[in-house]
Amino acid sequence: MLQKIISALKESRNVLLTGHLTPDGDCVGSMLGLYLAFDGESKGWQMVLADPPPYYTDFLPAAEKIVTPDKINGRPGLVVMLDCAETARAGKEWLAPLLEQAELIVIDHHPGTAPAAKLSYSDSGAAATAELLCRLLEEAGMTPGEDAALCLYTALAFDTGGFRFANTTWRTMLAASRLLALGIDGQKANANLFERRSLAGTYMLGVALSGLEIFCGGRLAAMTIDRASIVKHGARPDDCSNIISMGLSVEGVKAALLFEEREGSVKLSLRCRKGYAINGIARALGGGGHELAAGAVVEGDLASVKERALALTREMLEKAAAK
Repeated sequence: MLQKIISALKESRNVLLTGHLTPDGDCVGSMLGLYLAFDGESKGWQMVLADPPPYYTDFLPAAEKIVTPDKINGRPGLVVMLDCAETARAGKEWLAPLLEQAELIVIDHHPGTAPAAKLSYSDSGAAATAELLCRLLEEAGMTPGEDAALCLYTALAFDTGGFRFANTTWRTMLAASRLLALGIDGQKANANLFERRSLAGTYMLGVALSGLEIFCGGRLAAMTIDRASIVKHGARPDDCSNIISMGLSVEGVKAALLFEEREGSVKLSLRCRKGYAINGIARALGGGGHELAAGAVVEGDLASVKERALALTREMLEKAAAK
């Protein structure tokens, strides 16, 4: 399967790369890394995202070449969907018509979803989609250039929280070390990912922390960012990035929830410590993700969504305590 994907990437010229809605560091870094490693510009490849890339990825090489669906030039013969396995997560309304004539390749590390393509490369044990791309390049006998390596390293660093999260394995560290050996500036990636926050994002952090709530005897933390605050400060979805980790950093907390109120829905971010599994709660609410990190966008008002999510998380923590 991997060799077939490599052959398709090497031989295809009319290729469109895309990723999930509300893209993050792994989604964008993986897309840019693949584009640069296979010299996508000279082949006429296109990179398309329905939502704008987060501000903290604007330092990456070729980031300015990512366009929105309305800027697509012609019809691709091959679509490569990165960091998501379901077309709905990339924006089905624009992608579905293209797939009527184009082949689809999926490269993703998220568990629990069946890839929408016959040709796919998936491993939920990988820390990031970028880790899979590092394996793909090694299998292809290709060494990424410095620009591609920086993008892939950034993607790895993002999805592992700077190589601190429990998803970090020896394979992840080996991939990162090989990228660093190519001469990239790893500190540049770390500074942009973890030491940079927009002004609106700083306000959102303040809103979330000022309303911090603790439940279950200190084992559950919940934070809320209301829509009025989002509108007041002109915050974008990526301005709330990494705030969820603040809830999990409170001493004694085993699970943390962040509620971002939207118009008619609530974006929910979920995190937990090793020994628990938070993705079951996300799936129950129509989302998904990994055992320790998951998310969902839930239709409904803030109060009702919050009540449901808190009840499910309490139940999960109580069952774990009873074992």
